Amino acid sequence: MEIKLPEIPIVKKHPRTMVVIFVVFFLIVSLLVESSNNKPEEQNEVITAESVDTFIPSGFVLVPIEVQNLASLDSIVGQFGVVDLYTENDKNPLASGLKLIRSPRDPSQFAVMVPEASSKEIVRYSNKPFMVIVQNPNQNKSAVRQATQPTRITWED
Repeated sequence: MEIKLPEIPIVKKHPRTMVVIFVVFFLIVSLLVESSNNKPEEQNEVITAESVDTFIPSGFVLVPIEVQNLASLDSIVGQFGVVDLYTENDKNPLASGLKLIRSPRDPSQFAVMVPEASSKEIVRYSNKPFMVIVQNPNQNKSAVRQATQPTRITWED
């Protein structure tokens, strides 16, 4: 049984044309397949546990905090964020514009980066969880509310 292919007039006149068309078609298809396989991989925000301390600038410390609204925060913050910290029953923030870092070893744990001199204020209120409010990451400054010393009046006669 013999199969007859239809005759194409251009191929009959120029037999190499079919070969050239096939080679060009093959090159185009192979380039398309190769370019779709070489898409740049998305960069993940994965940090190794050994590298977290390299992010701490001189004069700053990382203060681990307990978060009251952990479920909400977990769904909107990646490895880093800028936050305000509120203490329980306080309408003014204890600290604002702080850099928040998620623990690479335990993603449910967070720490805030504060100037070393201000870390005492955060630690002082750390006996209860903080309410964390996410802020604009382009915010300029971080600030920690300083505790006011109680006024002591001494009466002398």
